[in-house]
Amino acid sequence: MPQTPAQSAYNERRAAKARARDTETVPQWPVIVPAAPVKVVVPKRKAPALGGQWKTALILPDTQFGFRWVDNQLDPFHDEPALDVSIQIAEAERPDLTIQVGDLLDFPMFGTFRKEPGFQRTTQPAIDAAYKYLATIRELTGELRVMEGNHDLRLQNYLLDNAAEAYGIHPAALPREWPLLSVPSLLRLDELGAEYVDGYPGGATFIHDGLVVIHGTKVGGAGQTTAKAVLSGARISTIFGHVHRQETAYQSFPERDQARTIFAHSPGCLSRIDGAVPGAMTGTKRGPYDRPARVFPDWQQGVTIVRYNETYQRAALEPVLIEQGSAIHRGELFYA
Repeated sequence: MPQTPAQSAYNERRAAKARARDTETVPQWPVIVPAAPVKVVVPKRKAPALGGQWKTALILPDTQFGFRWVDNQLDPFHDEPALDVSIQIAEAERPDLTIQVGDLLDFPMFGTFRKEPGFQRTTQPAIDAAYKYLATIRELTGELRVMEGNHDLRLQNYLLDNAAEAYGIHPAALPREWPLLSVPSLLRLDELGAEYVDGYPGGATFIHDGLVVIHGTKVGGAGQTTAKAVLSGARISTIFGHVHRQETAYQSFPERDQARTIFAHSPGCLSRIDGAVPGAMTGTKRGPYDRPARVFPDWQQGVTIVRYNETYQRAALEPVLIEQGSAIHRGELFYA
């Protein structure tokens, strides 16, 4: 039925009032609503995440190759399951560079502390075991460097202190690369094509201009204290050994237009962590056969993978923790 002019005017006034009420009550800012759906298209990866300028380095920490006689058997200081895992990781990675950070050998008979009877006649087995390990690693890496640590230096110091006439002796009529009674000579490093970085405690080797590897001299308390102590005097990133703990610390320095960040990192150790390695934190039970007391210092076993770019002086750490003869690296389980 058609509206009369009066009815049309009335309905228009009601509509105007409703619009006015809506204007007063509706917020004047956008109302929060669920996000609008979007379709994400990820292109297929056409190349590896790391381009051709990126390389891989494997860092092997303190192994402490050595033995003591227990029950007429050689009981190792080095941890054979952890070493086996490190070889498996080297085989999987096939690194461009591998650096053993020092204390490859323990040399207990050449130390300054009191020698146990069980240390006698263990030097040759330790040298043979260390050589076999290095020869295996050498086949799996493009370049191998072995650093001198404080334990490796024991042999040289012992000769200087007790048999100076024997220090530096070379075989007759042979090239004089290394003295006969020296770590690189005894381990046949020249034949392996491995570089020996001596000069502890000052010896150092560089992965690139902004990343140096040393054996180290500092040992802090619990936590990341050693890494922080190394950072306190560092101006470039530093990988170190000696402390037998996995530690990482970062520090940033302000520059003109940005901050520059460096790190200090320890991969841990590849020696046993149950008291077998002679030291200030370990002891020996006395009896018919001297044997190490079961103690567990704050040490961790592991290795570290470094992805590095020499052109841009960039490096990324991938620490690998080894526990009870196994490790997880890049989603794969490595088990001794």
